[in-house]
Amino acid sequence: MSAVRIAPQPEWVTIPEAARQLGVSPDTIRRRIRTGELKARGRGKTRQVRL
Repeated sequence: MSAVRIAPQPEWVTIPEAARQLGVSPDTIRRRIRTGELKARGRGKTRQVRL
């Protein structure tokens, strides 16, 4: 039996990358950050989301 290896996803990604991976708009990601549904770090253009 052989093991399947899955490449780990980066824990922290930019807002546009998070939107792409989740199939939603960047505005939806920002809204989910505001409501606490997603965790984020940084400010402004350097903001990253934890997936």
